[in-house]
Amino acid sequence: MKSRSILLFGDVHGRFDHALHEALARRPAGVVFLGDIEPTRSMQEILAPLKEEGIQTWWIRGNHDTEHVTTWLHLVTALNENLDQRVVELRGIRLAGFGGVFRKTVWSPDLQQFDGKTASFKSFKEFATQRILATPGPARFKEQGITAEQAIAALDDPLFHANVLFGSEILHLSSIFPEDFEQMANLQADVLITHEAPSCHPYGHIGIDHLARAMGAKLVIHGHHHDSLDYSAEQKRMGFACVGVGFRGIAELDLDSLEVRVVRQGDYDVERAGRMRSSLTDTDDEL
Repeated sequence: MKSRSILLFGDVHGRFDHALHEALARRPAGVVFLGDIEPTRSMQEILAPLKEEGIQTWWIRGNHDTEHVTTWLHLVTALNENLDQRVVELRGIRLAGFGGVFRKTVWSPDLQQFDGKTASFKSFKEFATQRILATPGPARFKEQGITAEQAIAALDDPLFHANVLFGSEILHLSSIFPEDFEQMANLQADVLITHEAPSCHPYGHIGIDHLARAMGAKLVIHGHHHDSLDYSAEQKRMGFACVGVGFRGIAELDLDSLEVRVVRQGDYDVERAGRMRSSLTDTDDEL
Protein backbone atom coordinates (compact mmCIF):
# COMPACT_ATOMS: atom_id res chain seq x y z
CA MET A 1 0.00 0.00 0.00
CA LYS A 2 1.39 3.36 -1.01
CA SER A 3 2.15 5.78 1.79
CA ARG A 4 -0.24 8.69 2.31
CA SER A 5 2.19 10.90 4.21
CA ILE A 6 5.34 12.96 3.77
CA LEU A 7 8.12 13.82 6.20
CA LEU A 8 9.30 17.38 6.73
CA PHE A 9 12.80 18.01 8.01
CA GLY A 10 13.50 21.15 10.04
CA ASP A 11 16.79 22.96 9.49
CA VAL A 12 19.38 20.17 9.46
CA HIS A 13 22.45 22.43 9.17
CA GLY A 14 24.63 19.78 7.58
CA ARG A 15 23.47 16.74 9.58
CA PHE A 16 21.41 14.14 7.75
CA ASP A 17 21.70 10.93 9.75
CA HIS A 18 18.43 11.36 11.68
CA ALA A 19 16.52 12.40 8.55
CA LEU A 20 17.73 9.52 6.40
CA HIS A 21 17.12 7.01 9.21
CA GLU A 22 13.49 8.05 9.71
CA ALA A 23 12.74 8.26 6.02
CA LEU A 24 14.12 4.81 5.27
CA ALA A 25 12.35 3.33 8.28
CA ARG A 26 8.94 4.89 7.52
CA ARG A 27 8.97 4.87 3.70
CA PRO A 28 6.86 8.03 3.23
CA ALA A 29 5.59 9.10 -0.16
CA GLY A 30 8.04 11.97 -0.06
CA VAL A 31 10.27 14.18 2.06
CA VAL A 32 10.93 17.93 2.12
CA PHE A 33 13.92 19.71 3.64
CA LEU A 34 12.78 23.09 4.95
CA GLY A 35 15.94 25.05 4.20
CA ASP A 36 19.20 25.75 6.05
CA ILE A 37 20.35 22.40 4.75
CA GLU A 38 24.04 23.24 4.34
CA PRO A 39 25.21 19.99 2.72
CA THR A 40 28.94 19.39 2.91
CA ARG A 41 28.88 17.21 -0.20
CA SER A 42 26.66 16.68 -3.22
CA MET A 43 22.98 16.89 -2.29
CA GLN A 44 22.29 14.44 -5.07
CA GLU A 45 24.49 11.89 -3.33
CA ILE A 46 22.84 12.54 0.03
CA LEU A 47 19.37 12.00 -1.41
CA ALA A 48 20.33 8.91 -3.43
CA PRO A 49 19.37 6.30 -0.76
CA LEU A 50 15.88 7.78 -0.55
CA LYS A 51 15.38 7.99 -4.29
CA GLU A 52 16.54 4.39 -4.67
CA GLU A 53 13.64 3.38 -2.41
CA GLY A 54 11.13 5.33 -4.51
CA ILE A 55 10.76 8.17 -1.99
CA GLN A 56 10.21 11.51 -3.68
CA THR A 57 12.59 14.18 -2.40
CA TRP A 58 12.43 17.98 -2.36
CA TRP A 59 14.18 20.89 -0.72
CA ILE A 60 13.79 24.64 -0.41
CA ARG A 61 16.56 27.17 0.21
CA GLY A 62 17.24 28.77 3.58
CA ASN A 63 19.28 31.84 4.44
CA HIS A 64 22.30 29.77 5.49
CA ASP A 65 22.31 27.86 2.21
CA THR A 66 23.69 30.86 0.33
CA GLU A 67 26.34 32.01 2.78
CA HIS A 68 29.08 30.10 0.99
CA VAL A 69 29.56 29.29 -2.68
CA THR A 70 30.45 25.67 -1.95
CA THR A 71 27.21 25.14 0.00
CA TRP A 72 25.14 26.43 -2.90
CA LEU A 73 27.07 24.31 -5.39
CA HIS A 74 26.41 21.20 -3.29
CA LEU A 75 22.70 22.01 -3.18
CA VAL A 76 22.20 22.61 -6.88
CA THR A 77 23.54 19.17 -7.73
CA ALA A 78 19.93 18.24 -6.85
CA LEU A 79 18.38 21.05 -8.84
CA ASN A 80 15.50 18.88 -10.07
CA GLU A 81 14.49 18.32 -6.46
CA ASN A 82 14.31 22.04 -5.68
CA LEU A 83 10.69 22.82 -4.70
CA ASP A 84 11.23 26.59 -4.66
CA GLN A 85 8.76 28.53 -6.80
CA ARG A 86 6.95 25.31 -7.75
CA VAL A 87 3.77 23.42 -7.07
CA VAL A 88 3.82 19.62 -7.25
CA GLU A 89 0.92 17.24 -6.77
CA LEU A 90 1.32 14.20 -4.54
CA ARG A 91 -1.56 11.81 -3.88
CA GLY A 92 -3.98 14.53 -4.97
CA ILE A 93 -2.53 17.22 -2.68
CA ARG A 94 -0.85 20.30 -4.15
CA LEU A 95 2.41 21.11 -2.36
CA ALA A 96 4.08 24.48 -2.95
CA GLY A 97 7.61 25.49 -1.97
CA PHE A 98 8.73 29.02 -1.14
CA GLY A 99 12.24 29.24 0.27
CA GLY A 100 14.32 32.19 1.33
CA VAL A 101 13.77 35.05 3.75
CA PHE A 102 12.67 38.67 3.63
CA ARG A 103 15.69 40.94 4.02
CA LYS A 104 15.14 44.63 4.67
CA THR A 105 17.98 45.64 2.33
CA VAL A 106 16.03 44.00 -0.52
CA TRP A 107 12.33 43.97 0.34
CA SER A 108 10.48 43.80 3.64
CA PRO A 109 6.94 45.03 3.05
CA ASP A 110 4.65 45.69 5.99
CA LEU A 111 0.92 45.34 6.53
CA GLN A 112 0.16 48.87 5.37
CA GLN A 113 2.17 48.80 2.15
CA PHE A 114 2.49 45.34 0.73
CA ASP A 115 3.64 45.74 -2.83
CA GLY A 116 6.79 45.61 -4.87
CA LYS A 117 7.11 49.41 -4.95
CA THR A 118 8.85 49.32 -1.58
CA ALA A 119 11.57 46.96 -2.84
CA SER A 120 15.12 48.00 -3.65
CA PHE A 121 15.10 45.49 -6.50
CA LYS A 122 12.30 43.73 -8.36
CA SER A 123 14.19 40.45 -8.85
CA PHE A 124 17.45 38.73 -8.05
CA LYS A 125 18.51 39.10 -11.67
CA GLU A 126 17.98 42.86 -11.50
CA PHE A 127 20.02 43.05 -8.30
CA ALA A 128 22.88 40.91 -9.65
CA THR A 129 22.90 42.66 -13.02
CA GLN A 130 23.37 46.04 -11.36
CA ARG A 131 26.21 44.67 -9.26
CA ILE A 132 27.93 43.08 -12.26
CA LEU A 133 27.66 46.25 -14.34
CA ALA A 134 28.90 48.35 -11.42
CA THR A 135 32.03 46.22 -10.99
CA PRO A 136 32.95 44.94 -14.46
CA GLY A 137 36.70 44.94 -13.90
CA PRO A 138 39.18 42.10 -14.34
CA ALA A 139 38.88 41.07 -10.69
CA ARG A 140 35.45 39.67 -11.49
CA PHE A 141 35.99 38.11 -14.88
CA LYS A 142 39.71 37.41 -15.27
CA GLU A 143 39.61 33.80 -14.10
CA GLN A 144 36.42 32.98 -15.99
CA GLY A 145 37.44 34.76 -19.18
CA ILE A 146 33.93 36.08 -19.84
CA THR A 147 32.34 39.45 -20.49
CA ALA A 148 29.80 41.27 -18.35
CA GLU A 149 27.10 40.40 -20.90
CA GLN A 150 27.96 36.70 -20.64
CA ALA A 151 27.93 36.90 -16.86
CA ILE A 152 24.47 38.45 -16.85
CA ALA A 153 23.19 35.74 -19.19
CA ALA A 154 24.65 33.10 -16.84
CA LEU A 155 22.42 34.34 -14.02
CA ASP A 156 19.59 32.28 -15.48
CA ASP A 157 21.45 29.05 -14.71
CA PRO A 158 22.10 28.26 -10.99
CA LEU A 159 24.97 25.98 -11.99
CA PHE A 160 26.91 29.07 -13.11
CA HIS A 161 26.12 31.35 -10.17
CA ALA A 162 29.41 30.59 -8.45
CA ASN A 163 31.31 31.76 -11.53
CA VAL A 164 29.74 35.21 -11.71
CA LEU A 165 28.68 36.16 -8.17
CA PHE A 166 30.96 37.61 -5.51
CA GLY A 167 30.62 38.12 -1.75
CA SER A 168 27.17 39.18 -0.59
CA GLU A 169 25.78 38.67 -4.08
CA ILE A 170 25.58 34.93 -3.48
CA LEU A 171 23.89 35.61 -0.12
CA HIS A 172 20.94 37.20 -1.86
CA LEU A 173 20.12 34.01 -3.72
CA SER A 174 18.10 33.31 -0.56
CA SER A 175 16.45 36.74 -0.41
CA ILE A 176 12.78 37.04 -1.33
CA PHE A 177 12.18 39.51 -4.16
CA PRO A 178 8.79 40.86 -5.36
CA GLU A 179 9.06 38.84 -8.57
CA ASP A 180 9.32 35.61 -6.53
CA PHE A 181 6.22 36.51 -4.56
CA GLU A 182 4.16 37.58 -7.54
CA GLN A 183 4.92 34.43 -9.51
CA MET A 184 3.88 32.22 -6.61
CA ALA A 185 0.77 34.27 -5.78
CA ASN A 186 -0.64 33.35 -9.19
CA LEU A 187 -0.51 29.64 -8.34
CA GLN A 188 -2.80 27.55 -6.15
CA ALA A 189 -1.81 25.03 -3.48
CA ASP A 190 -3.23 23.10 -0.56
CA VAL A 191 -0.02 23.21 1.49
CA LEU A 192 2.58 25.97 1.37
CA ILE A 193 6.04 24.90 2.58
CA THR A 194 8.30 27.81 3.51
CA HIS A 195 11.54 28.68 5.23
CA GLU A 196 10.30 32.03 6.52
CA ALA A 197 7.46 31.88 9.06
CA PRO A 198 4.14 33.71 8.80
CA SER A 199 3.07 36.38 11.29
CA CYS A 200 1.90 33.89 13.93
CA HIS A 201 5.54 33.38 14.93
CA PRO A 202 7.07 36.15 17.09
CA TYR A 203 9.67 36.73 14.37
CA GLY A 204 7.52 35.77 11.40
CA HIS A 205 6.61 37.91 8.42
CA ILE A 206 3.22 39.13 7.22
CA GLY A 207 4.35 38.44 3.66
CA ILE A 208 3.89 34.72 4.14
CA ASP A 209 0.32 35.35 5.34
CA HIS A 210 -0.42 37.26 2.15
CA LEU A 211 1.08 34.55 -0.03
CA ALA A 212 -0.73 31.68 1.71
CA ARG A 213 -4.10 33.39 1.33
CA ALA A 214 -3.42 34.32 -2.31
CA MET A 215 -2.60 30.69 -3.09
CA GLY A 216 -5.60 29.34 -1.17
CA ALA A 217 -3.38 27.28 1.12
CA LYS A 218 -5.06 25.50 4.01
CA LEU A 219 -1.78 24.87 5.79
CA VAL A 220 1.67 26.49 6.04
CA ILE A 221 4.67 24.52 7.29
CA HIS A 222 7.87 26.44 8.02
CA GLY A 223 11.41 26.06 9.32
CA HIS A 224 14.00 28.82 9.93
CA HIS A 225 13.25 29.79 13.54
CA HIS A 226 14.10 26.42 15.10
CA ASP A 227 10.76 26.49 16.93
CA SER A 228 7.63 24.36 17.01
CA LEU A 229 5.05 26.64 18.61
CA ASP A 230 1.30 26.33 19.10
CA TYR A 231 -0.35 28.61 16.52
CA SER A 232 -3.93 27.40 16.99
CA ALA A 233 -5.09 30.72 18.46
CA GLU A 234 -3.92 32.51 15.29
CA GLN A 235 -5.58 30.26 12.71
CA LYS A 236 -8.85 32.17 12.44
CA ARG A 237 -7.08 35.52 12.09
CA MET A 238 -4.69 34.27 9.40
CA GLY A 239 -7.16 32.12 7.51
CA PHE A 240 -4.97 29.00 7.47
CA ALA A 241 -3.33 26.57 9.88
CA CYS A 242 0.40 26.71 10.53
CA VAL A 243 3.06 24.35 11.88
CA GLY A 244 6.73 25.04 12.57
CA VAL A 245 9.30 22.26 12.51
CA GLY A 246 12.09 22.64 15.07
CA PHE A 247 15.86 22.60 14.77
CA ARG A 248 16.66 19.20 13.20
CA GLY A 249 13.11 18.19 14.04
CA ILE A 250 10.92 15.92 11.91
CA ALA A 251 7.19 16.22 11.28
CA GLU A 252 4.82 13.96 9.36
CA LEU A 253 2.05 15.37 7.18
CA ASP A 254 -0.97 13.15 6.56
CA LEU A 255 -2.03 13.81 2.97
CA ASP A 256 -5.64 12.79 3.65
CA SER A 257 -6.38 14.92 6.69
CA LEU A 258 -3.59 17.53 6.34
CA GLU A 259 -2.85 16.95 9.99
CA VAL A 260 0.75 17.20 11.17
CA ARG A 261 2.31 15.24 13.98
CA VAL A 262 5.77 15.41 15.50
CA VAL A 263 8.05 12.48 14.70
CA ARG A 264 11.18 13.94 16.27
CA GLN A 265 11.26 16.94 18.58
CA GLY A 266 13.62 19.66 17.52
CA ASP A 267 16.98 19.90 19.27
CA TYR A 268 17.52 22.68 21.78
CA ASP A 269 19.33 25.55 20.11
CA VAL A 270 21.21 27.49 22.74
CA GLU A 271 22.17 30.20 20.26
CA ARG A 272 18.50 30.99 19.70
CA ALA A 273 17.52 31.07 23.36
CA GLY A 274 16.68 34.52 24.65
CA ARG A 275 16.98 36.18 21.27
CA MET A 276 15.57 39.65 20.76
CA ARG A 277 13.66 40.73 17.69
CA SER A 278 15.77 43.86 17.27
CA SER A 279 19.01 41.89 17.10
CA LEU A 280 17.53 39.52 14.54
CA THR A 281 16.28 42.23 12.19
CA ASP A 282 19.47 44.27 12.53
CA THR A 283 21.62 41.35 11.39
CA ASP A 284 19.36 39.37 9.10
CA ASP A 285 21.51 40.05 6.04
CA GLU A 286 24.46 38.36 7.72
CA LEU A 287 22.70 35.43 9.41
